[in-house]
Amino acid sequence: MAEQRRALAQDRTEFAEDRTALAEERTYLSWVRTGLGALAVGAAFNRLIPLEPFWTTRAVGTALVAAAALCFVGSLLRLLRVTRRLDVSEAWATPRWLAFGISGLGLLACLGTIALLWIDGPPTQ
Repeated sequence: MAEQRRALAQDRTEFAEDRTALAEERTYLSWVRTGLGALAVGAAFNRLIPLEPFWTTRAVGTALVAAAALCFVGSLLRLLRVTRRLDVSEAWATPRWLAFGISGLGLLACLGTIALLWIDGPPTQ
């Protein structure tokens, strides 16, 4: 009887680790979605909202893209912190190479967007 209870407790622990890993994956992806949204708004802000002087539009766009970069970095750090605490040999977790790749591509997109925002000359009317 005691052995059966111990086995059931172990199963519950493993299921809890699985739920935690899946919840962290959802959180990671929501932060990445937020970063992509901020990146898109920051990139479009330069062309859609004409402000005078023209550099103010670029400054706001750059701030939004910087916020997107923070979302990408923060999501990666949070995912790594939680997966380090889990017993990843048993629980399914997002592979680290995939998380680094997604966040790295997001950061590269942020850097490229900031470069394009400031390289382009003043908008023509």
